[in-house]
This record gives sequence, C-alpha cells and structure tokens, in this order.
Amino acid sequence: MTQIQYKKYSIQEAFTECCYVVPQYQREYVWGEKQINILLEDIKTSFDLDREGEYFIGTTIVSNKDNSSEHLYDIIDGQQRLTTLFLIICALTSILPKEEYSSINNLLLIKVSDKKTGKDVNTSKLELNYDGTNDFIKYITKNSPKTEDIENYLSKLSKKEKTNSIQRLSEGYKLIYNFFSNTYKTEEEIGMFWAYLSHKVSFIQIQTDIGSALKIFETINERGVGLNPMDLLKNLIFINTPKESFGDINKSWKEITKPLENAKEKPLRFLRYYIMANYAITDKYSKDGVIREEQIYDWFKDNNALCHYKENPEGFIKSIKSNVEKYKR
Repeated sequence: MTQIQYKKYSIQEAFTECCYVVPQYQREYVWGEKQINILLEDIKTSFDLDREGEYFIGTTIVSNKDNSSEHLYDIIDGQQRLTTLFLIICALTSILPKEEYSSINNLLLIKVSDKKTGKDVNTSKLELNYDGTNDFIKYITKNSPKTEDIENYLSKLSKKEKTNSIQRLSEGYKLIYNFFSNTYKTEEEIGMFWAYLSHKVSFIQIQTDIGSALKIFETINERGVGLNPMDLLKNLIFINTPKESFGDINKSWKEITKPLENAKEKPLRFLRYYIMANYAITDKYSKDGVIREEQIYDWFKDNNALCHYKENPEGFIKSIKSNVEKYKR
C-alpha cells in the first residue's frame, strides 16, 4: 500500500531538515516580477499585521529521491515557491551581517563527503537540473552577491550560457535584494522580517513515492490551477513512464516544445491540430469535430485506447514529435 506522509514545516525547519532537487522533467523556473512581488508583499503584510501570527503558503509535493537519504527529495509540485524562498534566503545572506546571522547559511548549504576524496564539501540545499542553473545557484550560495555582482556574473557568461532560466533566476534575485533594500531602513528591521519568515511562514509537505506524487500533482492541477494542458499532458506521460526512462522522455519532450517556442507557435494550438488531424472527435467533445483548448487534457485522459500513452509513452511522444515537424512546414 502506498504510504503518504504529511508534515508541516516552517521555512527554517524545511531547509534545515530537507534537501530539495528539481528533477530534469520539471518545467523551469518561470516566476517573474509579478509572482515574486505577490509572495513578498503577502508575507510583509502578514508580518506587519501580526508578528506572532502564522502565515501559510500552501503545500508542496515531494518524493524520496532514489530511495536514498530520507531527507533528499525530488520536488514534484511547489518548486516555484521553494526556489523563490531559496533566493530570498540567499539575498538575506548578502544584506545581514554574517557575524550575527551566520545560521542563515545553514539553510543554504550542507556538508557531505566527496564521493572520490572523502573530504567534506559544501552542497546546496536546492539543486536545479535544467540549463546549467546549478552553476548560478552555487555562485549565489558561495558569494552572497549584491545586485551589481549579479550583473558582473552575467556579463562573463556566453550567449549560450545565459539561458532563460538563469536570466529569470538572476532577475528574481535582484528583485528580492532590492525589495529589502528599498522597504526597510535598518538591518534590525530586515532581521526581524527574517525571524518572521523563518519561524512563522509555513507550508505542508506531502511525501510519497514518485508515481503517487505525480498523481496527486495531477489531481491538484488538472482543473487549470497554475498549469495548462501542455504541462498536464507532460505530467500524464511521466505518470506512465518507468523512472529510469525519465531522462530520455524529458529530452524528447524538449524536442517537441523547443521548435514550437522558436517558431513562436502556441503549444496548445498545436495540440488542438494534432488531435483533430490524427483522431476522430466524438460528440462528447464536439459535434463539428473541433476541440477547444480547455478540452485538450480531458480528451487525452479519456482516449488512451487511441493514443497508447500508458503502455507506450515513447511511441506516443514520437508521434507528437513527427507532427511538430509537419506542423512547422
């Protein structure tokens, strides 16, 4: 029987007890100014109203990574918030005096034994597995940079290295840094905000095996809360894929989405045409054979008998990929 565990964490408890990994198959960090400001302002409002009151920021879904350390988790849902919180902690290490707030670093790094030498090495509490972003994470955890340092770091990257993910992470870090610099006049005020954030801001962490975690993720998001049918379809494929095949499936998925992005084509529009070009649309979905965007995900869920994504996810993705090539012509 699948075991599902729930635990309430404060931010300090979470990053003290847990190390988080964003797997290859997850979408990249996509939060921008609007989402980051909402999170910061919401926490600030709660802090201003009642510094003893608790502020709840939702749930995360994780699975134990490779059945190894019980505190090393793949993030299945909640990585945008957890990554943003990690950026907030990193920015605070640059603003608050290290001699008085040295414990913050314990939430960013953990000492582990090197696999080759056996010596202690610092490893980040958050690992991002897309587009070379781990180098950026290592840089901010090691150097506690100011905004001008971030600009200097980016200026040394080649055009290929300066990926969209690194751009968003760096913009997010600078936005957070400037929020504290512009909002609070003294280090003491920022320190009190940090005390509130670390002890009073909390979330529920749901922990289970990878298959169950992906299904819970689907249940929470299938009505369009934060994700569109393209994201949900990707998740549906991974639910039915052996874990050892995740890397290959993720690579194939990028070969579908990247050409559409480069051609400035909307993925959902492509999926509509893919369904209508390859399958008959029953009256349940449309009497005129035209399927709407909001019906796409439900159509795939109801039509495995036609698509065979459960028993043959690789073949299903191959079919979509060949249609992308035709669609671009």
